[in-house]
Amino acid sequence: MKEQLDKLEENLTLIEMFEKTLNRTNKRQEDQMEREYKYFEDLQTVEIKNALEGFTGAKNRTLYQGIERLEGRYQYFGGYS
Repeated sequence: MKEQLDKLEENLTLIEMFEKTLNRTNKRQEDQMEREYKYFEDLQTVEIKNALEGFTGAKNRTLYQGIERLEGRYQYFGGYS
């Protein structure tokens, strides 16, 4: 009987150690997933920002080119004398 109790106590100790290890592993995995999610969220933010800046830049270049063409026509037709 004493041996059975000792064996059960040993098994319980092993189960508790396994549970602690499993909890640490799960916590590390959750932390890793959270870091990856944050990384991809930041990456998406940067990509969207770059896309918007690119769109704004293209829009501004088109606007400036249009102004330059108008100024060129104005000079051609006798403006800025």
